[in-house]
Amino acid sequence: MVAGSSPAGPTWKMSRSIWKGPYVHPDTKNLILDKGWTISQLTSPSEGDSNELKLIQKDIRSQELSKSEIMKTYGVEIKDRRSTIIPDFISKIVKIHKGNGYVATEIVKEHVGLKFGNLVRTKRIPEFKRKKK
Repeated sequence: MVAGSSPAGPTWKMSRSIWKGPYVHPDTKNLILDKGWTISQLTSPSEGDSNELKLIQKDIRSQELSKSEIMKTYGVEIKDRRSTIIPDFISKIVKIHKGNGYVATEIVKEHVGLKFGNLVRTKRIPEFKRKKK
């Protein structure tokens, strides 16, 4: 048997070729770019806003929501964890699926080039029961 391989196949993974560019599922990209909001759009009104955005801004002001509550409520739900984050997504609010729910995240400049799945933990940290003395 060749070193670095197993009966199921090689243990190494080939990277994506540079000329293809980063993989982003087209539906995910369209969803984030079309329906994705930024915190600044949701909190401060401007003249060019759509009617939907104006209703959301009015709702946020009436309920006095915090930034984390805004992110949980108005983020775009993403189940595609394998797509790469591109610069067009910066400052958008997304809710990334983690198996049993969603975690709200704001995309920042440092996230560009990572996968959506890298931003959310899917495994719980084990908690062991302590003995009572």
